[in-house]
Amino acid sequence: MITLKQYLNFELNGQFISRKDNLTPVAKSKNYFYAHFDFLTPEWSGTKTALFSRGSERRSVMVDENGDCLIPWEFFDTDSETIGRVSVYCGDLMTANEAHVRILRSGYGDSDASDPPTPNIYEQLLAHLDKINSVTMISGGTFSDWKEGEENGN
Repeated sequence: MITLKQYLNFELNGQFISRKDNLTPVAKSKNYFYAHFDFLTPEWSGTKTALFSRGSERRSVMVDENGDCLIPWEFFDTDSETIGRVSVYCGDLMTANEAHVRILRSGYGDSDASDPPTPNIYEQLLAHLDKINSVTMISGGTFSDWKEGEENGN
């Protein structure tokens, strides 16, 4: 099975974000659209977080070292044509304005199956730390073992 990815491309120059592609995503898409961010100025250093919002729905996603992230499915979870907003922040505190993404209505209808929500930024950070710290520590245990022992008073 071939997995295809579509990228919405953004460019940041200082605090200003702009859209660099002409794709118009269709609602109800999941695990298909990614965002790519090009950071043109030096103040965008350190861990970057992308913000995807539509109406009152807002999701934060960590941007990887290549400037990429999977766009949360909730961003596309709408029954009507709408406009989504994308922004980024990093450091202590570098922010950007918002870029707009037109989202077309889908012909797909919801089923009765519920989808788990996209992990929040804290869950993403913990998963990232667990991944980094999965290397065996000097004592012969993993970071998770050490964390469990500390919680149990050991």
